[in-house]
Amino acid sequence: MDLTAAELLESLSVIHEINNDEIKALYLAAAEKLDLAAVDFLTIRDLLDISGYRDEALHALLICMFDLLDRGGICLSLESPLLEQKLSRFTQNAEVLASQIRKKISTWPELIQMIGTGEEARVDQELRPLVLLAEKGTLYFQKYHYSEQRVNSELIRLIKGPDLKKTGNQILISELYHVLVKNPLCFRGEPSVLNAGQTMAVLLPLLRKFVIVSGGPGTGKTSIVVNILRLFARMGIDPSHMMIAAPTGRAAQRLTESIRKGLGSLEIQEHVDSTLAGLDATTVHRLLKFSPSSNDFFYNRNNRLKADLIIIDEVSMVDVILLADLLSAVDDSTALVMLGDKNQLPSVEAGAVLADLMPEENMVTYSPEILSILDEVHPQAAARFREKIEPAENPFTDHFVILDQGYRSNKSITEAASRIIKQESLVVDDIPVIRKNAAIPEWGICLVGPGENDADTKKGLQALLEQWATVNFLPDDEKKSYKDLITQAGRYSTENFSDDEFVRLLREIYGYSENCRILSPVRKGESGTEHINRLMNRIMAGTASGANSPGGICPGQPVIITRNDYSQQLYNGDTGVVLRAADANFYAFFPSGSRFRFFPLIMVPASEPAWAITVHKSQGSEYDRVLLVLDEKSERLLTREIVYTAITRARSLAIIRSNKDTLLKAISSRMERESGISLSPLAY
Repeated sequence: MDLTAAELLESLSVIHEINNDEIKALYLAAAEKLDLAAVDFLTIRDLLDISGYRDEALHALLICMFDLLDRGGICLSLESPLLEQKLSRFTQNAEVLASQIRKKISTWPELIQMIGTGEEARVDQELRPLVLLAEKGTLYFQKYHYSEQRVNSELIRLIKGPDLKKTGNQILISELYHVLVKNPLCFRGEPSVLNAGQTMAVLLPLLRKFVIVSGGPGTGKTSIVVNILRLFARMGIDPSHMMIAAPTGRAAQRLTESIRKGLGSLEIQEHVDSTLAGLDATTVHRLLKFSPSSNDFFYNRNNRLKADLIIIDEVSMVDVILLADLLSAVDDSTALVMLGDKNQLPSVEAGAVLADLMPEENMVTYSPEILSILDEVHPQAAARFREKIEPAENPFTDHFVILDQGYRSNKSITEAASRIIKQESLVVDDIPVIRKNAAIPEWGICLVGPGENDADTKKGLQALLEQWATVNFLPDDEKKSYKDLITQAGRYSTENFSDDEFVRLLREIYGYSENCRILSPVRKGESGTEHINRLMNRIMAGTASGANSPGGICPGQPVIITRNDYSQQLYNGDTGVVLRAADANFYAFFPSGSRFRFFPLIMVPASEPAWAITVHKSQGSEYDRVLLVLDEKSERLLTREIVYTAITRARSLAIIRSNKDTLLKAISSRMERESGISLSPLAY
């Protein structure tokens, strides 16, 4: 039984000793209106107990800070009207409290460390839980201020250091021409011709040691990665000195697969390219060698990575603390290339680092040196960028590329995604609506209404999921159904799990399970992933081999790891599939290179079914078909970034289950995260 706000706060001993009715009202309102966890209220209580302060304004400020952190922000502005807006989320007395906070904040030194104009936090200075930058009027939790400082200082180190010069320009131009024109990657059997932005993104890392590339899905970021690797190999860099990583295991796995697919597409298989075939992308945590016992990384500012090239994909998923650790471990002589989509959802943890780092498009400029080299290989690209010639003292020159041409998703999905990011409200009316029980289209983007009331909504979701299962997992005239494949797999015993025949079958099953995905912004509730996964297991139990296990497991159920397990080398975001073997036991199979690793289901670390996953967990993945389930009750997570990220996971079909009002509310809302990360100091 759920506790009321008052019962929760009483049970946590948060308000039982508070005699001030106004302060009690603050906590009750915060518990009802905000999404703070119990540990947040306990931490606020402990901070106040330790410091001995009892001001109502301080209670309000700490609630505000934890709410900010819960929403992914790094720092709180004390300026008007920003502070009032944050306080008004849980109190009607926002203006009075904001005024009191500004007046009294210097009187709470046991909790708040003041840093004045031009000052840095001194090593010998006693640290406090919070830090106030007096000049900017921004308040941080200590660890986020420290991480942000590290990010800014490491960026200055990397960008202001000496540029790379691995060879003469004429040799560089010759190798560029060879890789991009004479023996290019192929796409669907045809030579791939890079556009202007893609060519610039391949060129810059050869001469500049810090480059960020931002582009939406299907804009060619993976092709850029492969071509950069090919060129560095031709510059004499051994593949063992090239490192590739992504934030999650799934994203790293996909990157590895894409690199091998790209290399395999070459019409002329040259030895220098074949040396790259053994490169495996890893997670950022594995790259830096995280030690659970010390809760720290082996590679750091005092022991930097020994690499000539480091490529990090899906940077939008990296939080500010991890970015600080990563940048600190990059050596002065290393070329660092980071790729991602600045419009995509930011990390689950605090910060929106890619969006913070990417300048406005009019600030993305290039030097005459870069343009003269580009002119030799791609004259049209050079001509396009000539208008972006560097202005004086522009720190962004030669370090950033914005990709704006997408090739992966169906055109209607790409166009809708572009309009959603621009927050064009009319896009809602232009997305076709599918009537109840109508056939699911094969491609495009469409809207399915949830129903007029709760009963209709529940029945409608069940019916839609049954239709989804039928379309995606039942047989057609061309291939075996999912049921047929997992029935066949159930005839194999553990001693046969390494047989080539079984591995081929596993590839087909895994490919089937990864071809489509249901997405939701939330885990809980009628539209959450937990409920949808239960419904899908019941639905698929009727089409799958054998009945559900006592734990509700369905043979053929996709599974996703939710917590790193270093001993078994299974990491958050890794996906696999659960099958029942001939011995009637369940096993989970996870891809590993061209083979699969298997574990008895009881030995698998923290995991959950993956018929449906959260939109956050879908980042770094792509599917042929996506079903996005929105719920007007999940107001906090109804944002344009949620919708954009979800539908751009789809290659051919994106279905949005939502009424128009809810979708419009989501598109009209932006996810804003306050931070002080900036490259502007580089201009001085």
